[in-house]
Amino acid sequence: MINTQQLIVMMPLFKVILPGNVQAFFNQIFKIASFDIVEVGPYINSILHLNDTEPLNPNFDALGFNSMFFLNNLGTLLLGFILYFLSIALHLILDFCVDNNPRIAKFNIGLLDSLYYSSLFSMLMESYGIMAVCVMINLQYLKWRCYGEIVQTAICLFATLTILGLPIFIITYLRKAFDAGGKQIEERF
Repeated sequence: MINTQQLIVMMPLFKVILPGNVQAFFNQIFKIASFDIVEVGPYINSILHLNDTEPLNPNFDALGFNSMFFLNNLGTLLLGFILYFLSIALHLILDFCVDNNPRIAKFNIGLLDSLYYSSLFSMLMESYGIMAVCVMINLQYLKWRCYGEIVQTAICLFATLTILGLPIFIITYLRKAFDAGGKQIEERF
């Protein structure tokens, strides 16, 4: 779901004629909103041996979506998503170790809070719309000709499943945790 702030930032994608200074303003605001600190596209292209692609259209190019590849458009957010999903995996692994060590249990509770209830989760949800736009752009350019395109396409398809499945996973997991917490409270009283 795209919030109002992202909708305002993505205004140049609509068929609205904007003056040059407004376009430049939106360009800078979008870089801030998308947390695009480092230009990762050239590095990804050199690692995967890919050629640059043209943007979908000039409006997308003005907003920083200057490639048809998912990883190139995602930019610095790629690192944030990787860290977030690794943290979820760590949390799930630590769930099995909680009974053995109270330190692990305390760390796991702190990790749970930061993953699902704090600013880290808020940042992920705010960038969720940007990730969805990057996926939709790449879904129009699915190629399987070389190693780099196969990697880009496979990661895009995985991201598509993530976009569709992550909300369901989070709701299911939190509901299970909430039910377990409610049973613990009932047992105390």
